[in-house]
Amino acid sequence: MTTAQDTITETNHRAADFFTRMWQPWMDNAQKFASMMPVTDAKTMDARAAGMDELIDSCYDFAANLLSAQREVVKSGAAVARAAVNNVMISTQSAVKTTATKKS
Repeated sequence: MTTAQDTITETNHRAADFFTRMWQPWMDNAQKFASMMPVTDAKTMDARAAGMDELIDSCYDFAANLLSAQREVVKSGAAVARAAVNNVMISTQSAVKTTATKKS
């Protein structure tokens, strides 16, 4: 039987795998972009560095949004797990009361 913790752990692993797969193209493109930048003069280098800064900012913004979405998925999973545990507890208490009533 799969526990709620197992389900949450699996969800986290899948989200981490997804994040890794989504991040890799960004890194590949950043490496290609950086390798195409010949060093010429300081002014050109400053302009290219600004472009790299924008790329870095975009990557981190993407990662922050992805982590935020992952947080919401995990919170939703935790809420479902809490509800399931609560339902099991209520059912168990009801069964215990019914059994106790029948024995009386």
